[in-house]
Amino acid sequence: MTFVIDTKGYSVVEQCPRNPRLEGRLIVSRRSIDTLLAAALDVYFLIDAAGRDLGTLGPEQTNVDRYLRNNCALPPVQPLPPVVIPHDLKDMPPCRGGFLRYAPRRFLDGTELSVFYVVKPGHRRDSPLTVDSIASPPISLDSLLESFDDVCGR
Repeated sequence: MTFVIDTKGYSVVEQCPRNPRLEGRLIVSRRSIDTLLAAALDVYFLIDAAGRDLGTLGPEQTNVDRYLRNNCALPPVQPLPPVVIPHDLKDMPPCRGGFLRYAPRRFLDGTELSVFYVVKPGHRRDSPLTVDSIASPPISLDSLLESFDDVCGR
C-alpha cells in the first residue's frame, strides 16, 4: 500500500518489543495550524501503515522519545508526574468578558500543554471551543498564575 502525506520528515518504528503492533508505523513531523492556539507549529504525529493519523506525539523530539520509551522499551520508564492545575482554575471562574476555561492539548506521550481561554458569555460550558466562542488568545498556566487578576479583572 502506498500513500502521500505532507511531511517535513519521518521515521519508521522498526522495533517495539513491548508493543509489536507499533512496528511499521510512521512518526512524521509536519506543520500544523492550530486555530485555537493561534499558531502554526511543527508537531510530531503517529501515522499507521494506511496513512491515517493516530494521534499527536507533541511538538518536541523529547515527546517522541518519551512515547517510544513508554510503549516499546523493556521495562517501561516511569511516567512523568501530572501537571497540577488548581481546582479554582478548573471550575471555570468568571472573568472579564466571560469565564475562564481549561482546554489542555494532550499528547500520546502522556504530557499536555496546559492552555486556558476566556470564553464569551452565553457559550455553554460543556460545548466544544471554537474560534467564535473564545474572547482571549490562549493563556498558559504560568501566565495565568502570575497575572490572574489582570486576566480576569479582579
